[in-house]
Amino acid sequence: MAELTYEEAEAALAALLRFGTNPSLARIRALCAALGDPQAGLRCVRVTGTNGKTSVT
Repeated sequence: MAELTYEEAEAALAALLRFGTNPSLARIRALCAALGDPQAGLRCVRVTGTNGKTSVT
């Protein structure tokens, strides 16, 4: 990997940030579909607490 100056690195990072985030499940749904939707054959329930932490007993 080529060495960058501080300014070049900063510009490269700034260019990545302009795209923002996409909080949708479209990409993971497409991946699951490509794999034949293996999750469709599972029968399970996930129980989480108020902070979203999962407990397993």
